[in-house]
Amino acid sequence: MLDRAFQEGGSACAIRPLEKPTGIRVDRHLFVDFRGFEELVEAGGRRDRGAPARTH
Repeated sequence: MLDRAFQEGGSACAIRPLEKPTGIRVDRHLFVDFRGFEELVEAGGRRDRGAPARTH
């Protein structure tokens, strides 16, 4: 549903289906494709799940 709305009308149209049923207004949003998500994770530092963080 969100993918189609985004393709047809951009980010404003993708937000509308979330706002109407919930009654919650979305003031700011960020759309990131998978490549952008990967870069965001890498910038924040990657850590394997379940592995303890080094303390020294």
